[in-house]
Amino acid sequence: MAAKVVICNPDNTEWEDDVGVINIPPNEQDALRRTDTEALRALIEQCLRDERHFALRELPLHECGLFVATKRHAFERALETYSKAKSVKKRADTLYDARSAGNTLLYAVQEMQHRMATEAEEGD
Repeated sequence: MAAKVVICNPDNTEWEDDVGVINIPPNEQDALRRTDTEALRALIEQCLRDERHFALRELPLHECGLFVATKRHAFERALETYSKAKSVKKRADTLYDARSAGNTLLYAVQEMQHRMATEAEEGD
């Protein structure tokens, strides 16, 4: 039994083919293509050093879909908690949490890029 391919057009219409499922909208695919994961890694480190999330604005993460947006928001919250921490122990704990959230954000982008590539290969 063949799988269906559902491709979303910019006008939100769909067409089907019997190959695989492509369901990442074109605007999110474009944003994922424009997101350099090495640059993201460096920006996450910069955010941790600066204790501010503004460096992330250099990348189109807000256009990469809900999954990435959720991970970005979690990183921003963890970074804010870290920046407000006062005691040495609390700072160490919250830095660990912020670094972990940053890694999760990076992995989310990589996962979506991999998924997009896999769906494109299956669609060919």
